[in-house]
Amino acid sequence: MNTLEVLQHIATLQVKERSQYYPKGLFPSQRYHYILPYKREDSNIYFSAITAYTLKSLLPFLEKEEQIIAQKIINEVVQNYPNYRGKKDKSTFNFYQTHPLHHFPNGIFLSRFKHFAVAEDTDVTAMVVMSQKEPLNTQEKEHLQQLFNSFANLKRKKAVHSKPPYNELEAYGIWLGTGKMPVELDLCVITNILLLAKQYNWKEDEVMKASFDFIIKAIESNDYLYDSFSVSYIYPNPIVILYHITRLMVNYDYDNLNSLRRKLIKDAKKLINKDLSFIERILLSTSLLRLKKNPDLQINISNYDYKLNPLSLFCAPILSGTNSKLLNTFAKNSFFHIQYNCEAYNWVLLLENLILNEKANEQY
Repeated sequence: MNTLEVLQHIATLQVKERSQYYPKGLFPSQRYHYILPYKREDSNIYFSAITAYTLKSLLPFLEKEEQIIAQKIINEVVQNYPNYRGKKDKSTFNFYQTHPLHHFPNGIFLSRFKHFAVAEDTDVTAMVVMSQKEPLNTQEKEHLQQLFNSFANLKRKKAVHSKPPYNELEAYGIWLGTGKMPVELDLCVITNILLLAKQYNWKEDEVMKASFDFIIKAIESNDYLYDSFSVSYIYPNPIVILYHITRLMVNYDYDNLNSLRRKLIKDAKKLINKDLSFIERILLSTSLLRLKKNPDLQINISNYDYKLNPLSLFCAPILSGTNSKLLNTFAKNSFFHIQYNCEAYNWVLLLENLILNEKANEQY
């Protein structure tokens, strides 16, 4: 398949008319358990937003016909953003619909009680803001930086699930909720916030420096490779973490991070093995291409079947974020994780890899 065919296929996956499960313009996604008989259609905005963000970043490298298709997909996604705005602060966004409230859609229990509605978060907000049509004005940009800073670790509370030295760093947190909401840290979320910071030229401050320190310590200590949950409890897969790190590196020129390029290349090669799924191989290939290294990975696109090769990009660890040491001990066990995946986003990852390979071939 070429880039045009992949884009056309992505377009077919987008919801064309409002259905029982999804509004028009979203991409279907599911939450599920890998053992238990639990699977639900999940109308979150996050997968559609990261799809729109990735396509937007690829627009300069597409042909005219491809750009038209990609832009139409983005426009259809963006029209849904108002329904996911924060109720108290309109500059923030929620994983689930807030207007009207529709958390854990199609669920039997959690969706029935407002108590289980999740707070707005920095990850979703960053991706929505970076992919929306209208850029932030100066006042909005400054407000968002101040807001994200105010919910950083140690500002109000200290991260419970993170181990030292990570929980001692004043890095960006995930949740934008007060009250009982814990402070939680995640490397991949931090990279997405730093992408937003770069796009809007946020002033460098202690929170930003601590956030880069978080990423650097995770790489230098090898925690992202061998103790992924401790540094990225929502994205506890070293291949997914590496993908996020390298995406940040090509967008944000930060010397202390760039100095780890050779190590990251060695780490990526360690992760290459025959047990990887198709999409994991794509992510590794993309990461190596970003690091200016020939990935030397055999990827047979013609035989690709998403149904046989899904990727759970992130999870909801249901036991994390508590003050119980016992529950936190079991939290990293994948049996206690609800997984999330989206077919369309897997195809966007493939599209991105095809384009990066084309660019690399032109350079050689």
